[in-house]
Amino acid sequence: MKTHLLACLGLLGFLAVVPMLTAQITFTVTGYSDGGGFGYAPATSYTFVFTTTSPGSSNPSDSFGSIDGSIWRETTINDAALWSNLSGDVQASYVHPTIPPANTTFDAAKIRAYKNLANTRLDLFAGTADHSSPSNIGVKTLDGTSIGEIDLSAADGNLPSFSQPASWVNLNSYFNTYTGTYTPSGSSFLTLKDATAGHSTLLYFNVTSVQISPAAVPEPATCATLLGLGALGLAIVRRRLNRA
Repeated sequence: MKTHLLACLGLLGFLAVVPMLTAQITFTVTGYSDGGGFGYAPATSYTFVFTTTSPGSSNPSDSFGSIDGSIWRETTINDAALWSNLSGDVQASYVHPTIPPANTTFDAAKIRAYKNLANTRLDLFAGTADHSSPSNIGVKTLDGTSIGEIDLSAADGNLPSFSQPASWVNLNSYFNTYTGTYTPSGSSFLTLKDATAGHSTLLYFNVTSVQISPAAVPEPATCATLLGLGALGLAIVRRRLNRA
């Protein structure tokens, strides 16, 4: 009985730590509200956090090696999701938007890193760009208004010189090489749009900083403990299989 328990604990520890080894990325965007409203005070700094998933394969609408930069795009319900969470100065929790299976026109999520001789850009999008019907992404403004889109357009300043790979790369691996805090130009903004048909603009935020960082992971000691349990469980299972 004790051996069975140790084996189970070990396997659970191993299964728990494996997802942690694939670092997700967070984009922490800070900016001042332009005008205020919907629970946000005017000329006040707020923070919005985009957290990626861990997609292991490309989506059909991803685009690399073109003049438009490196683009990870999610356009149908069969695509690998790009966002696992949206947090910061919003209420409620992110819900993946519903999009028609055959829809290849409107984005549900997009990440673009762009660099040419004249400009550097970082664009983040969560929502649905299909404005013909109501939709929302779960999160709400500070006064409880449902949000249909969150859109970041950051340009120039000291944004990094994003590389332009000719073919698909894992987005987390790509941005892990650009971790840091950056100050884009004054023409950078984050937009909140409502969840009604048409997706009217609720608020603009003038972006003052964008931080790219690995998503929070457990302390090294915690990972070591879980890996230790995993090794123990696998050893026990292996020994039993050998006896059989």
